[in-house]
Amino acid sequence: MTRWLVFMAVLLTGATGCEYLDVQSVPFVGAVRLNPIYGPLTVRTAVGENEIPEAGRFDTAVYTATDLQNAELLLVDGPADAATRVMHIRMFWKSAAGRTPFDPSATNAAVRYITFTGDDVTIYGGGGLMSPRGTMGEGNLSVLLENATLRMMDASSGVDVDASEPIVAEGTFSARLDQQQMRELRHKIQQRVNEKLGYSRVVWEAPSSTEPFGG
Repeated sequence: MTRWLVFMAVLLTGATGCEYLDVQSVPFVGAVRLNPIYGPLTVRTAVGENEIPEAGRFDTAVYTATDLQNAELLLVDGPADAATRVMHIRMFWKSAAGRTPFDPSATNAAVRYITFTGDDVTIYGGGGLMSPRGTMGEGNLSVLLENATLRMMDASSGVDVDASEPIVAEGTFSARLDQQQMRELRHKIQQRVNEKLGYSRVVWEAPSSTEPFGG
């Protein structure tokens, strides 16, 4: 809660030294620029809060926007045809700094987290609170994701479903506007998911609009 209040205060005041750094000056982890104040995107177990090593590390982060309230983000670790981890976020409305009441259970985004291990795939899903900084559809977007609690939705036959436990994704990252790469990544990853499951399963949350703008 404390981090959220600090984040909201930063958005309101733009205090020097506390605001989101310009995306060109923030350090990289792969292609994802990190905000050093709030920490990078991480994935941890919901029970025991043990961070899963490397689980929040991605090489590519792209997004598209259908309007100023709706956005789709895709984070991929590794090339699409050999990715080890994928996170997909669909934001349905934009939280307003100073006007959106704080609620630790509030969500405005659907989140999918996909892991590929050998011949297997595991799909987690749930919701979280996404707070973007920047004008959607006009270049890079800095994002704070909070309280995204995800549970296993599906898995291939080799995954021990009984051993699964909820995970939590939260932290900051930056994504660049790229409609073409978004389409290509989605297509390739969807193909891999279907191949490993042995049947067709759409893993992307449906958009509220189909016409992207900007970029």
